Amino acid sequence: MGRKSRIISSTNTYHVMMRGVNKQQIFHEPRDYERLISTLGRYKEISQFELYAYCLMGNHIHLLIRSDHEPIGQAIKRIGDSYVFWYNKKYNRCGHLFQDRFRSIPVEDDAYFLTVLRYIIQNPVVAGICKRVEDYAYSSALDYCTSKSGLSDTAIAKELLRSQNLRKYFNHIEAADVVDMDERHTISDSEAKTIISIGKKHYHPGNKKELSVFVHNMHDCGISIRQLARLADIPKITIERILKCG
Repeated sequence: MGRKSRIISSTNTYHVMMRGVNKQQIFHEPRDYERLISTLGRYKEISQFELYAYCLMGNHIHLLIRSDHEPIGQAIKRIGDSYVFWYNKKYNRCGHLFQDRFRSIPVEDDAYFLTVLRYIIQNPVVAGICKRVEDYAYSSALDYCTSKSGLSDTAIAKELLRSQNLRKYFNHIEAADVVDMDERHTISDSEAKTIISIGKKHYHPGNKKELSVFVHNMHDCGISIRQLARLADIPKITIERILKCG
């Protein structure tokens, strides 16, 4: 199936999103968040990936990650399998916790790197959980906005933002970064536009097979049907038909 092919990043850098199956909670108390953070730290050493940003929300996870030493899928599988084993044992359950297919969006340049970085760190503020990014304990915000040193590899971003006040930079919310109510479980228009521009390089609108792969890839990246129709100028009925046919 065409939709199984992920868009590969030439930089080995990705915005990864992992969501609870059926959007269920994957964190219930502080210990759960802390366990996932420690799991990230453990496999950061084993898989030798760089973690530029993370944010753990109630039912999903965002990572900005570069994996040069093994495929991104293998690194994410290690993290997911370890946490699920611990979670199932703790809560006396069995079976899947995460949706089978995690989303991975390639990050190809510095501009998009900074877009994703800020998007990830701003998640709790945009969701209304806190008023300032540094008030949220389970993200990279403290690594960037305070003198604390944590799990995140901050050197690249700090160099790119060397002329910026980081606290102000990460707390400045652009209108385009706020997701519509009906699209709360997807991504912002600003990120969707960048993803679509990358995806369009791999298809010609007149080629039905390539269009199908494009639509599935965009949907798997977290772009809603409404967003894709609006931003990519594809009829909504066409998108729905492609997704229904699989």
